Amino acid sequence: MKRLLALTAAAFITLPLTPAAASPVHGARPGAPGAGDPYFPEQGNGGYDAAHYDLTLDYDPATGRLQGLARITARATQALSRFNLDLVDTLTVRSVTVDGRAAAHAQSGSELVVTPARALPRGRAFTTAIRYDGEPVHVVDPDGSMDGWIKTSDGVYNANEPQGAKSWFPGNHHMTDKATHRFTVTVPSTRVAVANGDLVRRTSRAGRTTYVWNSCEPMANYLATVTIGAFSLTDTRIGRYRVTTAVDPQQSAPGFAERHPPVLDYFSGLFGPYPYSSTGASSTTRPRSATRWRPRPGPSTPARPASRCSRTSWRTSGSATR
Repeated sequence: MKRLLALTAAAFITLPLTPAAASPVHGARPGAPGAGDPYFPEQGNGGYDAAHYDLTLDYDPATGRLQGLARITARATQALSRFNLDLVDTLTVRSVTVDGRAAAHAQSGSELVVTPARALPRGRAFTTAIRYDGEPVHVVDPDGSMDGWIKTSDGVYNANEPQGAKSWFPGNHHMTDKATHRFTVTVPSTRVAVANGDLVRRTSRAGRTTYVWNSCEPMANYLATVTIGAFSLTDTRIGRYRVTTAVDPQQSAPGFAERHPPVLDYFSGLFGPYPYSSTGASSTTRPRSATRWRPRPGPSTPARPASRCSRTSWRTSGSATR
């Protein structure tokens, strides 16, 4: 009798350790491989809405090699059996997890197909982590212009509009899916890494420096940028605006920071308050004759028609205009 009771008790104790079977997700199906754009039909993806990108990047300008970890927080807009991300297959994906569980993945062209261990119900918030590496190569648009990760003599700059973001990080890269971004970028200490938003931390160790930039306002991924070079970096407040500028030592840009507030004041009178926490730009030497000035978020090269690009800050942020 005592032995029977002991066996019964032992069985009772071990029952909770048996995992319950996962409930199937009714109606789960693959997300669309594109967002339906008539000009770039494969750009963007369906089935989920990205909310935040946390990008950790390590880049060596001497070798041109990039190591990346992208953590993407999103919400399923349908029951998902699998979903796509935009990423060129010249970058090699080493691993993918969804909510910490290993996920199957396959690369083809500009599509990264992710199959989570368990289907995702509609409305579910989930986090996908992608480790990848390789030597980024810029994208050539139908009109012959270069987009994405473009090498310079001392580093790299990014001009992603309309489809260049897929050349250096995975995501839902259609302009209609806006998200917040955080960039943690490590480069040789002889270089400066500039990204969107506010510079929140800079640390150096063993000849390498890590820059952390935080962009709290949602934006389209084609505005995301990481520009690396031998810059002179300034971060100051002028009137109502925090202004960050990065100037190539080979270029002369007197009063670069001071140009921004008057332009923003003018457009604030037309469209409403400036929608971002800071402004600024970078000045860099690049391998093409055309110039483009872009306000933060998305620093690039200064050009004469600064006001033309400044006004896009309201449009790309989704702010209402009068």
